Amino acid sequence: MSILKSILRPCISPLLDSPTVYRSGGTDFAHRPVSGRYSSIFGKALLAAVFLLAGCTRTVVTRLDIGFDADSYGQPPNFPLPTPPNDQLTATVRQLTTSEVVADRAGGKWLRITPSPQFLAAPDQRRLTTIATAEAFTTNPPAQIRGSLRLRLDGPGTVTIGFRVSQGGNFTDIIGGVQLYKSAFSPQGEVHVIPGFRIERIEDIYPLPTIGNRIANYQPGRVININWSIDQSSRILYVGAGGTSESTTFRAVSSNGVATTPIQVLSVWVWLEKPSSNTVVFLDRLRAEEYEHWRK
Repeated sequence: MSILKSILRPCISPLLDSPTVYRSGGTDFAHRPVSGRYSSIFGKALLAAVFLLAGCTRTVVTRLDIGFDADSYGQPPNFPLPTPPNDQLTATVRQLTTSEVVADRAGGKWLRITPSPQFLAAPDQRRLTTIATAEAFTTNPPAQIRGSLRLRLDGPGTVTIGFRVSQGGNFTDIIGGVQLYKSAFSPQGEVHVIPGFRIERIEDIYPLPTIGNRIANYQPGRVININWSIDQSSRILYVGAGGTSESTTFRAVSSNGVATTPIQVLSVWVWLEKPSSNTVVFLDRLRAEEYEHWRK
């Protein structure tokens, strides 16, 4: 059984192991572990034989993979070499935030974002700091999409991560996202899912609404991994952090008339608002991939 299991591990591991944090359609992407009669050794062997005969394979294609280990310390991030081809990173240079590559105490490097004095003079306005744009996704059939990023917030402030779609060079509104909020008057922060919003609201002074319960508490200075997925058939964005998740449904057509699916190009937008002089954001490992559950 152990030999058979090792041979079939790439195919059957989603059925034999613990679930992943990614979600689609309300269930884990990698499926839930088998239980009951299938949890026995016989049941696992039976499943393995079935998948061996079916010749199943799993296809995962990386469309966004941005890190900062190849960049120079103390400098803004370079335009990254395409890994995979045609993913891009843009850090704003409008003197409202400063972005530089620094050492990560866990190893490697990450991006450090701080507010400028001009920003601190009017901190309530959302300011765009970074845009990461993925390589084009498969549209026929529409791809299943998932991704993640690594984030840390020191001091008070609000970090908003928004997802925006581009179809043939035409951009939609923000279809949804996630927000990390830490008040100057509270010892801990919170992570919430946010619904989509019109592009005119990208940089205004009004708070964005949140959806459902918080998906995680946040201790300032702690690294948090945010995982997300998009179910295009139902137009639902799922976001998870700390073991729980929430979702938001986005519109079929954006306010400017651009369809939101099938997603051709997806970009990840990062904003900062309500910072203080000791606010620092660290960002790393912006990733996105398309995948196919099972294929004969």
